[in-house]
Amino acid sequence: MIEIVEQDGNVFELHGQLQHGEIIIITEMTYKGCMLILDKVHIGGPGPGSSSRSELLSLARELGKQHNVDEVIIHGAIRSSGAKPGKKPIPIIQKVWRVVIKMY
Repeated sequence: MIEIVEQDGNVFELHGQLQHGEIIIITEMTYKGCMLILDKVHIGGPGPGSSSRSELLSLARELGKQHNVDEVIIHGAIRSSGAKPGKKPIPIIQKVWRVVIKMY
């Protein structure tokens, strides 16, 4: 589960529930066509190794469904600690498999 808890312009605070606890995401959020773009993403949570990449991508898919987009593009912020401090992570593109209802 992921939800928006606060917004200031295009900066959002999101809370997501994972298997080992809650994470907090601070990001700039914009739309480009059928894409939701998360820029300068910062993630805080229970600690290193407490979540998996698949759990985080699942939250991205869920957020994409909530916003009715085809893709969520995630641009992480420059790392201040952890793996490779001072480096900007490569963008992640997560496809969102929406249900299309055909009207006859």
